[in-house]
Amino acid sequence: MLPIHIAIKLQQAQTIKDWLGVDSKEQAEVYFYGILFAGTMIVLLTLRNITILGELLGRLYFPSYTAVSRISISDFLQRIEVSVAIVFITCVFIKVSICMYVASKGVSKIFNLNDYRSVTIQTGLLTIFFAYIMYKNIMEMKYWAFNVYQYYSFPFQVILPVIIWIIIEIKCKRKVVK
Repeated sequence: MLPIHIAIKLQQAQTIKDWLGVDSKEQAEVYFYGILFAGTMIVLLTLRNITILGELLGRLYFPSYTAVSRISISDFLQRIEVSVAIVFITCVFIKVSICMYVASKGVSKIFNLNDYRSVTIQTGLLTIFFAYIMYKNIMEMKYWAFNVYQYYSFPFQVILPVIIWIIIEIKCKRKVVK
């Protein structure tokens, strides 16, 4: 399902430059090639997983890790799943860092603080606490992801953006009237 704010932005855009919200053609090209590269990599990795694992793919939690662990080229290239584990850990670190940064910036904006760094420790401690109590095991996480998340995310991905959009439209019309 396409998030509502992206659908609205696509509807209003005249060109890709308008849709991406960039100022110059060079910036639009960087975004476009980045999206093209990422999409190509995802397709290639998915095809690799499908060809190596076959029907086993749907039953695994980390199919890329399992697919790479099955790769063996003579005695030269074996046991390269360590490299995948390092990439996973690096990606998780980057993702958590970005989420922490954005959450800290958001909390500082909500409470009108001058600097986001004053709430970073508290936000990090709350994140660790919630991560610790959220799921007891990976089966509980998988159940939540496939059965509960769609209902949980609907208000945040549809209802809240529509309410914010309506409020902004009302504020803009009030400014035009004045």
